[in-house]
Amino acid sequence: EALGRLRAFVCSGGRSAPNTIKKSLYIRRLLNQLVEAKNRRIERIVTLGEHNMSSSQALQRLLEDVCMFEWLLLGSFAPSTPLHLMHKLLLEESNKEKEFDVECFFSSASAAIDLMLSKTKALAAFGCAKA
Repeated sequence: EALGRLRAFVCSGGRSAPNTIKKSLYIRRLLNQLVEAKNRRIERIVTLGEHNMSSSQALQRLLEDVCMFEWLLLGSFAPSTPLHLMHKLLLEESNKEKEFDVECFFSSASAAIDLMLSKTKALAAFGCAKA
């Protein structure tokens, strides 16, 4: 839900989203609040599903893509962004030359949402089967 709100907020700006966000301190603050909420909620999901390493690794990779787009959009990281992820994204040469692309952001966020939804459904089914 939090990632969906972030996706909707950013994508509502269309191709002009980066310029709009860079020009408005108020919008940057709102976006940062959405990123913080997303990071807290995703940490809960990742913690719950740590027993399934393959889907957790795939989810981590998708979330890294989303975080990279947040970096391109804001030019900074949210305080809740894990330090190891900040270092990884800053060291990757390919990220230095990229520009924010709203369509790629939408696609990456959607893929992460779909995987988290599937993971949550699997956890719920597992819980029901045990009961």
